[in-house]
Formats: sequence, structure tokens, C-alpha cells
Amino acid sequence: PGETSVSGSEEKGLGEEAAPDEEPATAVSASGQVIQRGDVLYSGMGAAGLAVIDMSNPAAPVVLETLATKSPVKVLQIMDVTLLVILDDFTVIPLDISNPRHPVPKDGGPGLAGPAAGPPPEPAAPVVEGKVKKVSKGWVILDVGKVDGVEPGMRFAIYGKESSRSPRAIVVVSKVTKHLATAPLPPRGSAVVGDRVVGTDLTWRMKHWFSPFPEPGYFKIALDFKPIIGAGRGVGSWGFLTNLELAYKFKAPAEIALVMMPAGFGSSDVGKGGVFEVGAMAGINWRYIGYTWGLGAHLSVAMKDNHVILLNKMRFGNLDGFHLSFFMTWIVPGKETDGFRRFLPDSAIFSVDVPVRPKLNLYFELGGGNIATMDPDEVGSGWANFILGVRSFLVGSGGAGSLRMSTGLGLGYVWDQTPDDAFDQSGGSAWGPILHLGFDWRM
Repeated sequence: PGETSVSGSEEKGLGEEAAPDEEPATAVSASGQVIQRGDVLYSGMGAAGLAVIDMSNPAAPVVLETLATKSPVKVLQIMDVTLLVILDDFTVIPLDISNPRHPVPKDGGPGLAGPAAGPPPEPAAPVVEGKVKKVSKGWVILDVGKVDGVEPGMRFAIYGKESSRSPRAIVVVSKVTKHLATAPLPPRGSAVVGDRVVGTDLTWRMKHWFSPFPEPGYFKIALDFKPIIGAGRGVGSWGFLTNLELAYKFKAPAEIALVMMPAGFGSSDVGKGGVFEVGAMAGINWRYIGYTWGLGAHLSVAMKDNHVILLNKMRFGNLDGFHLSFFMTWIVPGKETDGFRRFLPDSAIFSVDVPVRPKLNLYFELGGGNIATMDPDEVGSGWANFILGVRSFLVGSGGAGSLRMSTGLGLGYVWDQTPDDAFDQSGGSAWGPILHLGFDWRM
């Protein structure tokens, strides 16, 4: 058979020609390794076994399935609804081709290396690509939808407008409409409108200590309220410290801010006092470093000894990850002291944030300030606090639309005392346990 070529119906003998109007039912090549039934072609592939090929469109044949054999295919022959596969070692494998597209081994298929293989894998679907259309409160909206083949559960990697080796976030689609898809941002993931998104099988693995920096281009309101609970100079004393920051972080690595850091007030049954430090600042706010500088004023209620101050704020490390922060103010020389005009330190705040979970940081803060004067009768005005607490994102994960809350406990002290108050050990002051409650909105 390997040396014979046959054409015509199975019923005709060798050498008989088919009628002109008959369509050949089978055809065997001279090599005996290719044979056809209707629009299905069976082809021996040597040591690779047998291939079943759909030839209904000769311009685009499709492999329907393959069948592995223990030795190379030598000859193929069709008899009625049986395809005989003769191997190089003369083993004959009968296949039932009642369904020509799916040959089935008969009698266990001697000589087969295994059961008939299933259809080859479907060609990989084209990768879906799009852009971030909107970012809001920890969610992203992508400009791809059902018409693009997007389904709930699909993952997309979000990359910046510039080419990047690592994604800013990997999101899992939760809702799909005809042209849009919605997904929550993962912990410490970030995105901005216009970012490129690409379908992916990757999962988001976030590093707590050096997490992605929240992208700029948002307005920030940060408020910290720290009531002082406890004693003071006199019966029924009370007080508080508070910080307020209004800032805009540009898309360029820059920011401007108005700050009140801090405002303090102390009261007892024999007096009241308060101290305020306010100012305007501007500077850089890059991924792992930030520096802002500005001018402001130190104001005291009781002493009326007000000063112009310089403000400096530095950050080393990731804004919402591990970082060290240092804020300091200096009194601008306004009069000679010992014959010199000099800058005098006014106040300082040192803090450190340490991530313990994707949306949870431990923080430590130590700060204080006091107006230095050369008059020994004056006590001055100032404040101090020590706090240990936690910060957690209630909404979002650091970018625009996020809300973070801080809570902590510690000790606090605020005073604003005149010379008379100093001599009788009374006046506007309060000290004792302090409670910290802070909110950070990013819009």
C-alpha cells in the first residue's frame, strides 16, 4: 500500500476509474501518509503521530486534533468507516471514523502512545489594552468594556504614561458595562487619569516598607486634634493642640501649603493662654524625599510677644510607607541679642512611620517649642507632646480620593505665661495625657 496511489470510491477496485460526475471519497498519496475523507484530511506526522485537519476552507486549514503513536506512521488506509494506521513497526491501529472529525480507537488502540488528544488550545486572545478614565475614592474606571472582551475577574496592570518596568497597581475588574470597567485599587496601589492599562495574569505584591508613592495632582486637607486630659496649674485645667494643613501637590514634583503647626490652648481657673504657629510653604515633593520652606508667625495670646518665623519641613522615605519626617521653625532676628542678630530655634516635630500591614502604619511623634528670651522674669509660651499611635486608610490606598485616619495616645503640655504668672506658679497652661485624632483627605 505504501507504494500505491488510489482514487475513487472505496467500493471500486484498484485500477477502476471513478465516474466523471462522482466526487472521490478517499485519496491516498503515493507515500501512503496522507488520506482524505470529505473535507477532513488525515496526515501522518512521522514520529509525532497522526493529525486530523479540517480542509473545508483550503486557504485556511485547521488542525482539529492529534493522535500520538508509539512509532512513526508509515501508511494510512480507509475501509468503510475505519481508518487503518499502519506504523513503522507494522503495528496496525484501527480507528472508527463514523465521525470523520474525531477518530476513535477500536479495541484499545494497540500501538497508541495514549488516548486521542483533545483539540489544540485555542489561539491566545488578543491582550486588552486601554487607559484609566477616572480615579475616585480608591476605585478606577477603565475605558474598556464588554465590547473589548472584558469580563468581571479580569486583571489589569496599570502603568504610568511613561514606559515603566513595574506597574503602579494591578486591579481586578468587579463591574463591566458595554464600554467601561470598574475595579478597586489594591492597598498602596495608585493610578491617575491617562495611565495605560494592560490585561495581565500577574497578581499585586505590595512591599509594605517601600510602597508605591501616591501620585501627585491632588488637594489635601489634614487635620489633627489633640485634647489634653488632666492636670495643669490650677484647678480644672484643660487644653488642646491642633495641626491644620491645606496643600496642593502638583503633577510635577512640587507642592504648596498653608499650615498651622500647631495651635495650642491652655486654661485653668486662674488664667488662659495660647500659642499659634502659622505659615505658608512651598517646595518639592518627590517619591522618596520632600522639602518645603516658608515664612510664618509665632503668636502668643498672653505674652503678646509675637515673632516672624522660618518654617522647614523634610521627609526621607515613602510618604505612606516607611519614612522619617522633621519639621522645624526658627525665629527671624528682629532685635539685637547680646549685640548680635541671630536666628533662634522656635519649635520642632520629629516623627517616624513604620508600615505593619498594607493599609496600617505605626507612628511615633515627638515635638515641642518655646520662645527663647533673654529676660529671666519671662517664662514664655510654647508646647510639647509625645504620641504613639496607628494610621489606617478608611477609603482608598494613598492616591486621590483617599481618606486616612490617625489615632494615638501620649502626653501633652501647652503654656503661655506672663512674668506675674511665673512668680505665683499659675497661668494659662495645661498638661497631662493627650489623645490624638487625625484625618487626611486627598481630593
